Amino acid sequence: MQNSILMPDEKIINYRKPSILGEQKFWLGAIILAFSLVCFVIFSILYPQYNSTLSNIHNSFPILGIGSGVSPLNSIPLLPTVLLIIGFGYLLYAEFEVYFKEFTITNMRIIFQHGVLVRDANIVLPRMVSDVLVDVSIIDRIIGLGKIIIRSTDAGRPDVVISGISEPYKFQDDIIKLVSKGPSTEAPTPPPPPSPPPVKEEKEDETNKDEDDGTGKTN
Repeated sequence: MQNSILMPDEKIINYRKPSILGEQKFWLGAIILAFSLVCFVIFSILYPQYNSTLSNIHNSFPILGIGSGVSPLNSIPLLPTVLLIIGFGYLLYAEFEVYFKEFTITNMRIIFQHGVLVRDANIVLPRMVSDVLVDVSIIDRIIGLGKIIIRSTDAGRPDVVISGISEPYKFQDDIIKLVSKGPSTEAPTPPPPPSPPPVKEEKEDETNKDEDDGTGKTN
């Protein structure tokens, strides 16, 4: 998908997709799944008299077609099941969101693509980059990820944040190399001034000399 917006003579220097481990929704879903497991142990083993199971839904919402006589449903606690569904929902959402994110560095610009139905592309030109930072937390060091922060020369433009990137320092180096290859700041050498036209040497007028009066003498 990254080749769809490339211009002629534009080449890819670095292409990355973020890791799902860098998404907060993934960790939230994982926490909810762990909590659902704890609730299942508590309600099924340590607290067996807990009678709120899936079969009780039939009493309040018979339209769902869940019968109370179905024995498997009588043994499944309701709260852990709901938490399990919510946790898996967050995990699927995080995976779905990461799948459609792409970060590309070319020899001309920096491209950040995201979106599912509507494909958006944030483009940063090298001349608009004032600074490139890397933010690596303790958890990021453990899982080998980092966050890239691209600051613009325009004070009114928000920073571009790229999270969940593996080898963030390599990604930062590629951006810095691209920025350093921008237009040269050296002033062009002015052309030499045109040569003045050659000055013709005027010969002394021979008429200024005394003319011979014919007598062999000069006045």
